[in-house]
This record gives sequence, C-alpha cells and structure tokens, in this order.
Amino acid sequence: MDRAVVMSIFKAMRTSRTLVSCTFEDTNINGYYMRMVESRGQEEGSNEVGNWFIEFCKNREVLETVMFRTPLRVPHDCMYTDTALKLQKIQNGQDVVWDRDQGHPPSPLRQALDLEDPVEVQAALSGGASPGWEDYRLAVELDDWRSLAALLTHRPPTGAREARLLGSAAFGGRPKCAELLLFWGAGLEARDS
Repeated sequence: MDRAVVMSIFKAMRTSRTLVSCTFEDTNINGYYMRMVESRGQEEGSNEVGNWFIEFCKNREVLETVMFRTPLRVPHDCMYTDTALKLQKIQNGQDVVWDRDQGHPPSPLRQALDLEDPVEVQAALSGGASPGWEDYRLAVELDDWRSLAALLTHRPPTGAREARLLGSAAFGGRPKCAELLLFWGAGLEARDS
C-alpha cells in the first residue's frame, strides 16, 4: 500500500453519493503510517493522516459513519474533523473521534439545513429555533445561500464569526454564499486567523 492508494480511498469516500457506512479492518493502514513516520518523520506522518480525515469528512452526501475497527495508532490530534459537518460518527477502535450530535445537536433547524430546504429553515426559525455557529457553517459548506439568507435575516453573526464565514465561503469555493455575505456587508477586517 502506498500514498496514492491510501489517498485514492479517502478521495473516493469524499465524492461517493452511495456510501453510507465504511469500516476499515486489517487494512495495513497502520503499517503505511509507520513507514511514513520512519522515513519522513512524525510531523509529516501526522499531516498525512490529517489529510485523510479532511478528505472523507468533506462528504456532503449520505456518508454517516466511518469506523477503524483496527484502531489507527496515530496521535488523536491529527484526526482532523473540522470539516465533518454531515458525518454522524467517526470511531477509532472503541474511541469515538467525532459525534455530530455532540457538536451540533439534532433539531428541526439542523434537519432543514441538511435537506437544503430554505422554507423549512424559515419555519424552524419562526418556530423559535435560534441559529448557532454550526448552523451557519453548515449552510455555507453546502453553499446553500437561500438557507444562509434566512439565518442571516433572523440573527446574523457578528465580528470575527462573520468574517470567518466569509473566509470559509471564499476559500472553500462557495461562491453563492460568499457573494451573499459580501452583499450582506461581511468584512474581512475582523478576520481572526
């Protein structure tokens, strides 16, 4: 197993429209990782693992769970899950690395955003839902500008959060949301990165 093979697996997971659950068992990914660390060092090995996680976490289709039944022997902090907005759970052996319900609890608003349904987003907001950071991020990552407009109209983020959304939209290739945020008046001067 080499870098191209391993990365192609995770890229395929990112783009799959049919993969719901993926379990890795006895795959020798640990062997590949250990060879990477031995030849290139711990930092580069950790960055490589981080890139794997970034790839499959960006699936915005039906992927719900990823499990490494044979646990990856890698530092926990290199398992980047920041982009796992619709993925329900990532498990490394018995360790739960990511649980969506912990970071973005189920709600009618989250369900409407998952469906990219601005009418239902507006209904949830009218029903008393209060948008949080994860709701804004999800709308931007899906480039669902209509739902984002409903969130902004209800309660816009301010300062650094507003700028982070704009940065995420622009750098993530989400032109509709970037344009909406610029029209809304989001400024880059508050960006905190």
